[in-house]
Amino acid sequence: MRYRVRREVLDLFPELRIGIVVGRGLRVGKAPGSLCERIWANITMLRKAHGHEVIGSHCNILAWQNAYRAFGTEPKKYKPTAEALVRRVLEQSTFPHVNAAVDAYLAVELLHLLPIGGYDLDMIQGDIELRTSRGGEEFLAIGAAKCERTAEGEVVYADESGILTRRWNYRDCERAKITERSTNIILTSEAAYGMAVIADLEGTIEKVIEYEREFCGGMYSKLFLDARTPETDVLVRTGC
Repeated sequence: MRYRVRREVLDLFPELRIGIVVGRGLRVGKAPGSLCERIWANITMLRKAHGHEVIGSHCNILAWQNAYRAFGTEPKKYKPTAEALVRRVLEQSTFPHVNAAVDAYLAVELLHLLPIGGYDLDMIQGDIELRTSRGGEEFLAIGAAKCERTAEGEVVYADESGILTRRWNYRDCERAKITERSTNIILTSEAAYGMAVIADLEGTIEKVIEYEREFCGGMYSKLFLDARTPETDVLVRTGC
């Protein structure tokens, strides 16, 4: 399997850097109490460090608002994933529990405020691409009853079977979602602009591996993509 960023995306975002985690042999169940405690500890740290002001002032949130505008998506209507999570935990004091694997990477998202998303690797068909949509491509969101259609020019993740994620990291598909039956996963975090601190991306990837290993077990490998290395084989690397 190849993982690639298409040229049209790099033309829009020449500073883009993507971190990828491949996990194998996971045991995914419901989030244990220890993970729930970790989540709320991270929320408490977020409140103490930034409060509600983080939504309008943090460089990583601002960077993603700008990125959405750059490919024609209004971030006030379609909030970037990290911003949406932060707003939920700070304004509503709720966390979107799914399962141990998903909860673990969302807990990390609260630390550096960069987007993290993922798929069940065994549900992916062919290669994964980050590209722009030609428009009108069908997409079934997680939990949705009917398909949507993409807008021309929006940034999407896709495989050979169709769209995996709309509006870059806004909403994932039903087909490749991570469930309690998943054993192999692929997770991604991105910094679209230089104003999003590269150290935050690297820290995010390290923490994702730490949390996933702690709460789901498994073997993990990581790699990074950018304009100089826009694609890679994600399955030849050995885990640790």
